[in-house]
Amino acid sequence: MKNFFVIANNSKKEAVDFQLNIKEYLESKGAKCDICSEVSTKGHVQASQVPSDSECVIVLGGDGTLLQASMDLADINIPFLGINLGTLGYLAAADKDDVFTALDRMLKDDYITEPRMMIYGEVNSNNQKMDESWALNEIVITGKEPMQIVYLCVYVNDMFLHKYQADGVIVSTPTGSTGYNLSAGGPIVNPTAKTMVLTPVSPHSMHNRGIVFSSDDTIRIDIVEDRYGREQNVVAIFDGSKKVDIKTGDSITIKRSEKTTKIIKLKKESFLETLHNKLED
Repeated sequence: MKNFFVIANNSKKEAVDFQLNIKEYLESKGAKCDICSEVSTKGHVQASQVPSDSECVIVLGGDGTLLQASMDLADINIPFLGINLGTLGYLAAADKDDVFTALDRMLKDDYITEPRMMIYGEVNSNNQKMDESWALNEIVITGKEPMQIVYLCVYVNDMFLHKYQADGVIVSTPTGSTGYNLSAGGPIVNPTAKTMVLTPVSPHSMHNRGIVFSSDDTIRIDIVEDRYGREQNVVAIFDGSKKVDIKTGDSITIKRSEKTTKIIKLKKESFLETLHNKLED
C-alpha cells in the first residue's frame, strides 16, 4: 500500500498538528500522502476530496471521528486506519505512541481488513421518503427535549412487536453494540456478526431488555401520539451526528445496508481479548 489520505479531527489541535508528521514520514518512505484540508466545522468530508488512487484513509481522533468519516465516505469503499487520540478507541488500530510502527506495517501490506456491517435508515412522511442516511454504530430515535418520554410503535417485518414508552430506542449494529447500546444496558455483540440490536432507553415499563434480530430483518418505528393524544416531535440521530426531525404520523424504516465499512486491524487479538482489555481500562 503506497497511497494514503489523512483526516484529522479539526477540534483537536494535537490531531491537526500530528497529520503533518504522518505525511512527512510516509513521503520519506516513498509513499504518497494527501491531507484533507477542508474539513467542515462539523467534521464532514466530501468523497470528492479523496484522490481516486487512495488505498487507505487514515483517521486521527477518536471513534467519533472515524464514525463521521465512515458515513461521509460510505460510497468510495476504501478501508480506514484509525489512530486513537481519544479515550476508548474501539475502532482504532493503533495509538499515537505506535503510529509509525503501524504505518510501516501498512507499507508492507502487513494488515487485516475487517468488513463491518452498516445499517440504513429511511424516514417517511405521508408515504413519501423525507430523508435517508447510513450508520456504522447506531440509529437513535429520541425526544427533541430533555427528559421527554416518547411513544413509539415498533414493527419487525411488518409484524407489530411492542409500543415503547421510553426516552427513546436504539437500533444498533454489532460494531455499535459497545457504544450507546452498551450504556443503555443492551447486549455486546461480536462486531463481525450479522445482527441488529433494538434497545429501549430508560423504558417506562418492566420490559427493558434489548432484542437481537437477524440482519435480514426490517425494523419500522412509527411515531404515534403521546398518552394525551398530542403530536410528538422527536429526532432520529445517525451515529451521533446527522439529525432528522420527525413527528407523529412519520416513520423510520431500518435495515441492513448494502454498504460496509472496512476497518484495518494490525493485531491478531480476538474480539474477546479486545473486550477484556477495554473493560479492564
